[in-house]
Amino acid sequence: MIFSNSAGYSRALTSLRVSEIVANTNSLRVGVSGVYCSLIALKVIASDFQSLNAFHPNRIDMALKVKTLPESVKLNVNRRHIAEHIEKLKASNSIGSSKPIWIMGSNMKSAQLAGNLGIPFSVISEGSINDVMNTIKCYREAFKPSEYLSKPYIRVGVNVIAAATDQYASYLASSWQRLVISNRRGSGVGFKPPTVNYLDHISDEDKGLLKQFLGRTVIGSKVTVTREIRALLKMTNADELLVSSRIFEHDALLNSNQLIAEALN
Repeated sequence: MIFSNSAGYSRALTSLRVSEIVANTNSLRVGVSGVYCSLIALKVIASDFQSLNAFHPNRIDMALKVKTLPESVKLNVNRRHIAEHIEKLKASNSIGSSKPIWIMGSNMKSAQLAGNLGIPFSVISEGSINDVMNTIKCYREAFKPSEYLSKPYIRVGVNVIAAATDQYASYLASSWQRLVISNRRGSGVGFKPPTVNYLDHISDEDKGLLKQFLGRTVIGSKVTVTREIRALLKMTNADELLVSSRIFEHDALLNSNQLIAEALN
């Protein structure tokens, strides 16, 4: 999935990035974790993804996020705007009648909205496993059958870094860990090569940040990844996983993806 709202990810011309990837692969599903849009850009975004879906049937995913409103605006207004955006997309038939929009979120409000609209819900990989389970429960309880779904459909996000050994996977994970700390502190370090024993050289406060934002990251060998992913699927009863892997070295990333695919199979 392409993330459109974070430094280091693809941001501008999101639909063009998706088009590039899907045109150079054969069966890979490609999508955007969260398209930020305003009322002005809504039809443009919908038209772009309608075209992509027409050229590449059943391979395009789209999750909708609405541009954040000012803090002074109450959350229920934000939720109403999200619902209005989705209804406008459905009414214009811009995304195709058989292609549901996902809502991606991490809180009860997002889960409840997705359930009320009868559309798929993607739980992002932040917070504790208890938070995730409560969010999933909220979605299932709020779910109402729709033209898209007769029952709840859930995708759970999980960060995974796989390697030949647990030790090497931990080494590779240090690039992502350093990026998270850098972003949270506003130091602008960027995505850097991995560091040996990185966790031994950071403060307890920084370790707390990593636990908060990468606490559910699966890091390890194929055996470790298989065990932890199976446990997550059993616990959440998810229909899909959204796996995110940030590894600095490209060959190591490809190897990690291969190990993850084998673990999932």
